[in-house]
Amino acid sequence: MRAQYYGHHRNRRRNYSHSRYGDIFIFIVIVLLVLFIYQRFSIKTVNASVQEERYKYYTSVMVNSGDTLSSIASKYISDEYGSISDYIDEVKEMNYLDSNCMIHSGEYIVVSYYGLKE
Repeated sequence: MRAQYYGHHRNRRRNYSHSRYGDIFIFIVIVLLVLFIYQRFSIKTVNASVQEERYKYYTSVMVNSGDTLSSIASKYISDEYGSISDYIDEVKEMNYLDSNCMIHSGEYIVVSYYGLKE
């Protein structure tokens, strides 16, 4: 009787271990599937950002009557700058303007802008 009981107990163990291996297999398949899906979406994101790469350019702008650094900045600023104040500071630095920021009609100033590769 003991042998039968022991054998029955062993079969139960075997069934439990098969069930456990099945659970592990399903878990691994799910993890691999999630990684595959994540990889597919991340590749599309990278390709999209490469196509949208923008370059910094510089151009000379003639100051017209009534122009201010703010009005000129609003024409050329883009999302790459944190604020219009940051952009104006860059324009002042490029053109060696002091804190008074006096620009006059007929003068030329250099401004930067971002665009796609030309």
